[in-house]
Amino acid sequence: MIRRLFRNALALVESTDRWPAILALLSADRWVRAEDVAPQLGISPRTVYREMQRLMDAGAPVEAAPGYGYRLDAERMRSVHNLTDDERVALTVGAAWGAAQLSGRWQAAAHSVQADLQATLPKAMQRRAASLTETHVRGPAQPAPPRDTVAHRLQDAIGAEQTVRLERGNEADENAESVLLNPYALVRAGTAWQVVGYVHQTERVQHIALSTITDLHTTDTTFERPPGYRSTARRTASPERTVHVRFDTKVAEAVTAPAVATVVEREATLQGVRMTLRVAHERDLVPWLLSWGAEVYVEAPTALRNQLVAVAQRIAEQYPAAPTLLS
Repeated sequence: MIRRLFRNALALVESTDRWPAILALLSADRWVRAEDVAPQLGISPRTVYREMQRLMDAGAPVEAAPGYGYRLDAERMRSVHNLTDDERVALTVGAAWGAAQLSGRWQAAAHSVQADLQATLPKAMQRRAASLTETHVRGPAQPAPPRDTVAHRLQDAIGAEQTVRLERGNEADENAESVLLNPYALVRAGTAWQVVGYVHQTERVQHIALSTITDLHTTDTTFERPPGYRSTARRTASPERTVHVRFDTKVAEAVTAPAVATVVEREATLQGVRMTLRVAHERDLVPWLLSWGAEVYVEAPTALRNQLVAVAQRIAEQYPAAPTLLS
């Protein structure tokens, strides 16, 4: 009995391990037969039939038709548009986190998902996703704050974008005060840590030393961090980079810069359009550049151009049956 259960469990693990490979061989614009899939995966057509049925039972967007084979269901593949803006922002940030943690083909896949999701967002929400990615994925370019209760509770409030009430001084202190704050970030000034945020009483952004905070209470009020907000420490540690890219005439009019970049110059040329961009991290442009395929050329820096080619090559290896940036 135990052996049979073990064999069944092992078969299920091996089955689900094949699913990404099977889905990579499918597309929405053509039918694929089990006899065509089987040799590429080293399994029998009968196994393909079983796996396809399991995929469909599990809710995968796979469509089957007798005599034709299998393909991805285009309508269900577009279901991302049925998500709310907040859900798509959350998925975009999640994909960015995956790209930062993974490597090789999985990193390329995460970059691709991030670009696809970001393309479905309105401009304002693209900036929102970029701001959240900056805060939660990359983090400040400085050491971690002290591991005490106030610092940790502030970090939680910053992540949840919740207004907090800070108590400064004790009751016996004539300078004691209660501050209502929208916390934006924790920054280090010399050896001291400060919280930067919008103070409701003064209606301006202030720096408050953690050493002056005696207690902290989280409220039920939420706020939205200003788009693109970064601490002074981060701007000093990570100066912006300049990138020069050229787009073909076929797509020139449709090209708009991503939320993570600032357009310094846009120049129409006989070949299309040339853009000079400023960005905190060159790698942030990779998903956007990949989305333009063969219609874009990175003039400088060379390192970014080489990185783009390497990522495209990994995608081509991951999806050999589909058109790629290199074809």
